[in-house]
Amino acid sequence: MLLSPLNMSSPRPIIPGATYMVTRRTTQRLFLLAPSPWLEQLFLYCLAVATEHTGVVVHALTVMSNHYHLIATDPFGRLPEMCNWLHEFVAKAVNARYGRWENLWSSEPPSYVRLVGPDDVLAKTVYTLANPVAAGLVSHGEQWPGVRLFSPGRRRIVRPEGFFRENGPTPKVATLNVVAPPLGVSSHQAYRAVLEAVAAEEARVRESFRATGRQFLGARRVLAQ
Repeated sequence: MLLSPLNMSSPRPIIPGATYMVTRRTTQRLFLLAPSPWLEQLFLYCLAVATEHTGVVVHALTVMSNHYHLIATDPFGRLPEMCNWLHEFVAKAVNARYGRWENLWSSEPPSYVRLVGPDDVLAKTVYTLANPVAAGLVSHGEQWPGVRLFSPGRRRIVRPEGFFRENGPTPKVATLNVVAPPLGVSSHQAYRAVLEAVAAEEARVRESFRATGRQFLGARRVLAQ
């Protein structure tokens, strides 16, 4: 039976050169991405390989226990290709490690939100990096025991053991290059702007928690989950 237009999702064009916020959640919001050294190495390695192949530029990343947010610029219109590789191999490796056979990711497709101008880029970058604090997990973003990445520079990520073949097609070491987000200023100025905006947002959240008597879970209890 053909689907009527009312039952079909509107296509979302991927525009070469645009900056996006990507979000993907785990199935049933399970904590399948819970922080651990192995998960961090796996996620960053898969992201590094995928971006090396597609040219997607990473600006900021936070991996929560049941979802992740990524801010990236897509010079060649290959963002979905990059995400497909990332999602496929993170899922396969996590399932292999935990003896799972079901889907790792939610049946909902990844969210690609185009960030039109510098204000949008800054706002979503702040949202991404302040997410562990806004969720009440840690009081300061740098306390998050999982992946939270935005400092510009190249990082060499060694291929994690336990899933990828030693002599397989994936490289032993992949390079993940993180670049300051496009805010219409120099790289250094953009990085400082992000630092200051994230600090202000996290301070606002802490004040809100104090005013309502709420407490942060803390990194130790996050890991215990």
